[in-house]
Amino acid sequence: MKITNDCFVWLTVDSKKATEIWQKEVFNLFALYDDDSETLIESEAQLANAISCGFQIGIEVGQLENHKSTQNGETKDV
Repeated sequence: MKITNDCFVWLTVDSKKATEIWQKEVFNLFALYDDDSETLIESEAQLANAISCGFQIGIEVGQLENHKSTQNGETKDV
């Protein structure tokens, strides 16, 4: 699982599970980057590239409600 700075939750999956999910077309998969950005994986080649580059692969879970996040050193309710 990955929670970004804006309190968005991602279920992360390993490369084997990501490939299975891609083949079955069960969920949208995203390449997750260290800067908390993401890219929708739209082809098998993109999936293979994300895996070979070592990016986390994730499925959207959703936004945490009533959770405090820290941005620029400030804590605020989101």
